[in-house]
Amino acid sequence: MNLCAKLLVVVGIVAGARGLLLQRHGTCGNRCFTSNDYTFPCQCDSDCETIGNCCPDFWTRCRGPEYGLVVTSKELNTFAQSIWDNDVNRVSSSLYTLNYQGITTGKETGDIATDKLINAVDSQLDAVLADHNTSYPWFIHLLDNYAANVQHTEHRPSHEIQEENRFWNAISQTQVMQITFKFLVDNGFMKSDMKAFRTIFNEMWFELYPVTNHASAVSDSGFEHIMVGETLTHKAGNTTVRGFNNWVQFYQEENAGKLDYDGFIKYTQDPDLVDVRFNWKNGIAKSSSFFVGTSPEFDMALYTVCALVHPNKNCPVTINGKTIKIMTTTTRHQQIQQLTSVKPNFHGMNTTASTQ
Repeated sequence: MNLCAKLLVVVGIVAGARGLLLQRHGTCGNRCFTSNDYTFPCQCDSDCETIGNCCPDFWTRCRGPEYGLVVTSKELNTFAQSIWDNDVNRVSSSLYTLNYQGITTGKETGDIATDKLINAVDSQLDAVLADHNTSYPWFIHLLDNYAANVQHTEHRPSHEIQEENRFWNAISQTQVMQITFKFLVDNGFMKSDMKAFRTIFNEMWFELYPVTNHASAVSDSGFEHIMVGETLTHKAGNTTVRGFNNWVQFYQEENAGKLDYDGFIKYTQDPDLVDVRFNWKNGIAKSSSFFVGTSPEFDMALYTVCALVHPNKNCPVTINGKTIKIMTTTTRHQQIQQLTSVKPNFHGMNTTASTQ
């Protein structure tokens, strides 16, 4: 091969490598608010929103409190109360009773509750959960998509992604999610584009990530940990329940005889919030707190906003005059922000009670 031909080969290789490099750098990873650089296929500078050439992940990577966006307590409280007032899919408290029974702590092991915690007054509660005009059936379809063992490698086959899409379609048009969308846009967390909102929602709740930084297998997601719950068997042989912060999952599993309620740590009313201990899948949940009666979109909207506004910190909100501190933890896997846990903390009654 003569010198000219060799040079052409080298140029071709370099051009191909550069094209691949540009493809890989169609992202704002390590580029947030850097100067315009048209050697990249998209931009991450402060003008990209006006020009319309931002990288797809600009709003998830470059917008947030770490870049100086500040949401006031008043704005957060107004948002939380607004989604509460507009949660038309919230289940009326007249359709269920909460049988708190004995008080316990996270350190105790005995069962001091002989009956179930959540009891339907009549068949209307189950009818609401089965009503396809609400988000509940689409939410319930997602609950069996995961293995409880946190160390089990998870996958998202196409039929499960379709279920996730149907759930998104059901909630995205609700007032709760429309208010959430406007709040995030108005506060600079993303552009006014529902596709951007869908991307953030998917990344935070459904994209899989490894449980530890050094693990190669992806075995967890925000939805699995928070909405479904998972178990972890320790070296000593005991198993604990992690996450499990959703009342619909609790009600379904308790009703099916798969969950044994042990007692309450504390509770409050209007809104109904409980912190409870229970056994599930041969593991013990020492302290699991969640709203009762709220729709899936309410829970996920509130936790999404708190994770974006106050990641890895308490996010105080006031609903019906009661202060609730939403503690969220997040991680970054492959440069996207993902929810890893949620715990609503509240001041509640911690005296022995029977039924609400």
